[in-house]
This record gives sequence, C-alpha cells and structure tokens, in this order.
Amino acid sequence: MDFIVSAPGIYDEEVTSLGGKIYRVPLRTEHPIKTFNQIRTIVKKNKYNNFLKLCDTPIGVFDLLAAKMGGATHISVRSCNASSNTSKKKEMMYSILRPMFNALSDCKIAPSDLAAEYTFGEKCFRNGSVKKLNNGIDLSVYKFDEKARKAIRNEYEITEDTEVLGHIGRFNQQKNHIFLIDIFNNYHKMKPNSKLLLVGNGELIEKVHKYVKNLGLDEYVIFAGIKKIFRKYCRQWIALFYHHFMKECLIRLLKHRQQDFRVLFQIQLHVKQILQA
Repeated sequence: MDFIVSAPGIYDEEVTSLGGKIYRVPLRTEHPIKTFNQIRTIVKKNKYNNFLKLCDTPIGVFDLLAAKMGGATHISVRSCNASSNTSKKKEMMYSILRPMFNALSDCKIAPSDLAAEYTFGEKCFRNGSVKKLNNGIDLSVYKFDEKARKAIRNEYEITEDTEVLGHIGRFNQQKNHIFLIDIFNNYHKMKPNSKLLLVGNGELIEKVHKYVKNLGLDEYVIFAGIKKIFRKYCRQWIALFYHHFMKECLIRLLKHRQQDFRVLFQIQLHVKQILQA
C-alpha cells in the first residue's frame, strides 16, 4: 500500500521497508491548489485505480475529486471522527459539499453509527450506504509485562515507589490536555510522590509545556514524545486519563483494562455515543 501524506510519520520506515511508497504533498489548508494538482498527478502518473481517503468531514471532497480526475476508478472514504468543534459557517459548507462528497465515494466506511452519520450525513447513514467496520482490538498485546515496566521506569529515572499517571494522545484541542494538567496538579498536591507521563506530540505541545512550567510541575510531568510501541508505556501507570472532547474513549479503555489499572475518564458525549463506541 502506498500513502499520500503532508508530513513525516513514525511509520515511514516500516512502510518503505515493506515496499510501500510515501508521497508528500503540502497541507491542503495552506496550499489547496498545489495539493489538488499533486494528488491528481500522483494518481495519474502511477495509474492508481483504488484510492482510500481518511477524513471526518466533506471538506475531503477536493482530494476525492483530484483522485477521480487522476484516473482512480474506485474511491473509498473512511470516517475518522464522530464530532468536532465547528462553526455554523463550516457546518453550512459541509452540507453544501456533502452531496458531491458522497457521490464520489464508491465505498463509505465508518467505525460507528455516529461517525457514519457525522461524516456522510443522516440520509446516507439511514439508507444503509455506509459500511460499519468497528476498530479491532488485540487485547493480548496489552497484557502486563513487568520487564517492560522496569525498563521504562529506568529510562525516565522513576523510582518504584512513585505513582505514575498517564495519557496517550495528540496534543490538540480535542485531547483536552490543559484540563488533564489541572487534574494532575490537584492530585499531586495530595500525592507529592507522583508523576504524569504524557505520550504524544502535536500543535499544542508548547502551550502545554508553558502551562506545566507556570504551575511549577516541570519536575513531575514527563513529555515522552511520539512512541511507536506506546502500549509498553501503559505498564507504568496506576491510572490512565481519558478526558477527550470527542469519540473513541471506550475503545481505548478496553485496551488498557488489560493492564489492570484504573481508568479515569471524562468525555463530552451523548450517552448514545458512549454505548456505540
């Protein structure tokens, strides 16, 4: 499988080692015309018949159109989210773009009913046009491993008697890191021998760094960065935080319950969303 991306990723080496190609194009939000033309050229030059787009809103229609104009004969779209903080203007724009978006999508895929309805619209969801493909979870890889736990603690010089709380997620608005830091700040006042281990990266990481520093928590908050095998970090924690604004909370909860630690989560969802996650 070959990929079109806008930035380097942690799986680049693995993809290329398995024979896959990686094409880099500019961010559509910054260079829409250039991105459109490059996608069209990549598809046409390499004679790709199948094109899979991962997105959450109909704004992805421009990539679909570029692939279609490049010669792709079968276009699939996989929804990646069940909600987002959008303005009324954006919602109106999505409504305008959705008919073409759906028309260009030969195969529509979503991990849940809510994600299907959010991305493809209620009508498309109700008429059965969307195929639901739930996220698969291999629970065996999340079992507790004492050796891995000790290795990570040694790497970050964490003593055995230190209570470690953790979070895995991209540093963006959706993941709600500022609220997480506030929670840990209060917890640390009650339990001084505690640390917070954050796995991930993102556009808001500097903001979170500054917030941590202003609270005087530099010594107690560990920014581990992006980790390819992130599950081994779960073995350090007495509790895991999930406090996202959007979906997929319980999917991860099921994974981490295999580690036999507490999972604390706060999420702004309807009950229906939680039951379908």
